[in-house]
Amino acid sequence: MGDGDGALGSRIWIVGPPGSGKSTLARALHRRSALPLHELDQLFWQPGWRKTDEREFQAAVARIAEEDGWIIEGQYPSVHPVLAAAADTLIQLDIRSRTAFIRMVRRSVRHMLHRHVLCNGNREGPLKAVGFWWWALRSYSGIRQQNEALLNRLSPHGTRCICVRTSAEWDRLLAGSDTRPGTNRTTSRPMTERKGIV
Repeated sequence: MGDGDGALGSRIWIVGPPGSGKSTLARALHRRSALPLHELDQLFWQPGWRKTDEREFQAAVARIAEEDGWIIEGQYPSVHPVLAAAADTLIQLDIRSRTAFIRMVRRSVRHMLHRHVLCNGNREGPLKAVGFWWWALRSYSGIRQQNEALLNRLSPHGTRCICVRTSAEWDRLLAGSDTRPGTNRTTSRPMTERKGIV
């Protein structure tokens, strides 16, 4: 992670492969701030696991991106351009594929055992879970490369870019975060130094 001087900004976009902890981090930052939280899965997946029309999805994300402050977690390539243009802080969760996969399996088992309701009333069944695991394993490398490219593209243009790879960096990020609306909008600077891998 970078220098960790505290304020994160008021438009925070969190990216990372499945199982990296995007939702957990987003909710933790949301609890520490007055910023509204938006999960892209909630916008994309309709009841019955139906996909939202792509144009409708893009329009919904664009409306949110125009707001003064937010935390958005998730990454769908079709909305990367609008979020990249609007975010003042980009947080990349970059953990080992093995760690992410173990988290995914545990989460899916927990969802199925307790019949947790997910986005828009959907529940995760065995077939859905296995299909998701297979997709996540195949996509991990591409998502990681995609996020590295995002950081490299945005950091020279004033977007504060943070790469979190270790639990210690995660803890420091939360301990030093200040996500009050308006904070660090004009003084943000690139944070692209990487440290050790979990």
